[in-house]
Amino acid sequence: MRKTSYFSVRKVKLQANGHTYYALKVDGRINGTRHRRFFSDREAAEALKAVKEIQALNEAKVVRTTVSHLSGEQLRDAEAALQRLQERYSLVLAADWLLRTFRDTLTQKSFADSIPLFLDERRLHLRRTTYRDYRTTLASFACVHGSRKLSEIGTGDIIDF
Repeated sequence: MRKTSYFSVRKVKLQANGHTYYALKVDGRINGTRHRRFFSDREAAEALKAVKEIQALNEAKVVRTTVSHLSGEQLRDAEAALQRLQERYSLVLAADWLLRTFRDTLTQKSFADSIPLFLDERRLHLRRTTYRDYRTTLASFACVHGSRKLSEIGTGDIIDF
């Protein structure tokens, strides 16, 4: 059975500053967010109720049952990704961009394998003497720690060097 009314109008007894009075309370929820307001006349309360019910119908999160080859975890990931994109971009566009621009992390590479990648990336941004200094310092450090993975080298190793 489908819910027909999201909001209600009720007469409530209120007390403030030692006085007791009655008001009409419009109360309801839209997607889990509570909306309530008090009125002194029924016409205004019913008008707001109608506006809020239309808003609730327009913003209702519709859940559909569909057959899919995706696992439950994959569906949750896809829904979370769509929610993060907030209807600004499609999920396909985001996946295409990720596949075009993503570079795997260097944490699984050895220090010696990472030196040429680092120097190639920095070459255009450094003076020739600074670049040469980087190259010789990194080569000296590689003699000691070249076979270790980048993720295994810590600040203490650099200070000891």
